[in-house]
Amino acid sequence: MTSNAGPTQPTEVVPSVQAPHEALLRASAVTKQFGGLVAVKQADLVIPEGSIVALIGPNGAGKTTFFNIIAGILDPTGGEISFRGRRMIARPVRAWLEPVVWFVPSTIIMLVGILLAGSDVGTFEAAALLALVTLITILILSTIRPPWYARLLARLGVFKSARPNDMVTAGVGRTFQNIRLFQNMSAMENVLVGMHTKLKSNMIDALLSTPRRRREEEAAQKRARELLALVGLRGRDRVLARNLPYGDQRRLEVARALASSPALLLLDEPTAGMNPSETAEMTKLIGHLRSNLGLTILLIEHDMRVVMGISDRITVLDHGEQIAEGTPDEVRRDPKVIEAYLGAPAT
Repeated sequence: MTSNAGPTQPTEVVPSVQAPHEALLRASAVTKQFGGLVAVKQADLVIPEGSIVALIGPNGAGKTTFFNIIAGILDPTGGEISFRGRRMIARPVRAWLEPVVWFVPSTIIMLVGILLAGSDVGTFEAAALLALVTLITILILSTIRPPWYARLLARLGVFKSARPNDMVTAGVGRTFQNIRLFQNMSAMENVLVGMHTKLKSNMIDALLSTPRRRREEEAAQKRARELLALVGLRGRDRVLARNLPYGDQRRLEVARALASSPALLLLDEPTAGMNPSETAEMTKLIGHLRSNLGLTILLIEHDMRVVMGISDRITVLDHGEQIAEGTPDEVRRDPKVIEAYLGAPAT
């Protein structure tokens, strides 16, 4: 296989450890179709807890699409994904039931109003207004979907895919292929944004500046500084994101992803655009996150030195289909993988 430009010397990594057998995340027969284009087809993926798993393949193989499905950004056309043994993402095979959930109570209220109103137009208008308010309220619920509403949908057999905030709350953090920082916010503020699911203060706390709010803010800022130091940005907390060098912006994205205290970290091409020195530092950081923090990591990466040096398992996609899965040595020797990267030999 070929690789992108990488370090001239072997990349320093933390030695791999034997991953536990228990799967933190399991994807089964995941398919994503955009009209007539099948971006991902019947792909399976098992990520053991405490492991580093790489997802590789030629450009256009469907890697980022698969990533976005796992993160809850895209709904799959078929298949399902479970995280910590709980089904998080599945095709909404009974999505038609959700409109029934909000249509039935609003219709009942309307009919009751008509029966009670008789010729009294004022009562009828009040009932119609109440039905409209009910409709709007439940439409809002279906948009933000609080936990109790999600449980109601589950009991009714409505299988809705988890949204990105659901996945973050469950313990999945991610970075992006193209840097998506808040460029006009400081490094610390970017990390604090990643903590929003962990903060408990409400609007009243903010308006009254309650002791709970102040304590939580101080603790969040302390944690943000710790994360910035962890990724190599000590003392850069007040620097605007746009003023950081490219490699530091990549590390800042990692710090923001860590701010939500994830159990699974998704890294989409973490060394893309980096020079050999920055690549070596990022690779070392990824190994540190697994060995010292106990994180499980799924990464997309084109630099084969990074992939082969740090991964416990590798899954290979080509044209949306899974063509290989195994240890780095097994994948390196797989004829299908060699053909996908180098092309079929001339006959």
